[in-house]
Amino acid sequence: MDNTKTLDVVFANYGGAFEFELGQKMGLHNMRRELQRFSSSILCDYINNSQFNAVAKLQGDKEYIGIFYGFTFFVYYIFLTMMSDPKFLPEIGDVSLESLSDRRIRLLKNSTDPEAALVCTAWPKCPVRRSAADHMIYIAHLFLYFHEAAHLEFCHLYLVRDEFQSDVYEEIEAFPLSDEEADVRQVLELQADQGGALTSLREWRAAWQHGPVAVKHSLDEDLLWSASVEILLILFQYIRIANNKKLSPSHPNPFIRWLNVKMSTSIYAEETGLKNVNSPIPLGKRISEWFSKTLLDGAPMYSDVERKNAKLELYHIWERIGPYRDKLRQYQLRRGHVYYYPGEIRT
Repeated sequence: MDNTKTLDVVFANYGGAFEFELGQKMGLHNMRRELQRFSSSILCDYINNSQFNAVAKLQGDKEYIGIFYGFTFFVYYIFLTMMSDPKFLPEIGDVSLESLSDRRIRLLKNSTDPEAALVCTAWPKCPVRRSAADHMIYIAHLFLYFHEAAHLEFCHLYLVRDEFQSDVYEEIEAFPLSDEEADVRQVLELQADQGGALTSLREWRAAWQHGPVAVKHSLDEDLLWSASVEILLILFQYIRIANNKKLSPSHPNPFIRWLNVKMSTSIYAEETGLKNVNSPIPLGKRISEWFSKTLLDGAPMYSDVERKNAKLELYHIWERIGPYRDKLRQYQLRRGHVYYYPGEIRT
């Protein structure tokens, strides 16, 4: 079964898709247990679907988060490959031990090739870079989970269900959206990104405090979190490009999303008991250039105009909530978790 319309059935019995060696190697069962521990009210499980996607869903008064197993597979492929490239973040570990073959790049571009499972899951040879890749894979799943949880906790699904007759919220949407719904969903994505960023950062730092001391001497926790989240946001854009899909009508481009994440962690981190994110290495340009040069034959992830106008566009997107702001606020008041917009006076 691979259709999110049968999500309730898939959650109950996800069966054979995970009964092969690669699934065991990637620890899908362990990741599932790890994510489920964050919420007693939201059921999180894998969906038997090889696409790169995730979904939040309402079914009656029950709330679900589904991660397509293809998401976890490709996250492993990309992070292990990037950290096996001696040209990517050479400040981490000993890059003289690493190499990236043309064959691995070709298979990463064609990740459905069965051979990709063997080649693209080869770990970096440097133990420090291997540890970095492992941590970033975990952070990516934290961010995705808490992004989806934010869609539920901020009552986004209740709004789109009642206003647009949809009880499913996919990260890469499967169905055409009206212009009005797409505009509203762009705002909801920014909200979910902020929730996903702050909560994943808090949980990651808690996990880091209990990690091996030896690793802490070699790696920076903020660098790992920043790199992982930015790579993940770009990945959703790359998957669209690789599948010849248009830009998402319901998601801002990854540069705007990352700018939103950086601003939200800067503004809200302190009031939520977190120190601000301070990555020791500039990441944005380097990550987008890696995707461009390695996977897109030089084509840019986003244009200079998009980068230049990102901050202005970010503020314009917030305005698109329009008449739905008060409706969403009423859902949130009933749930007891009110979201405040940038610049809004808190009451």
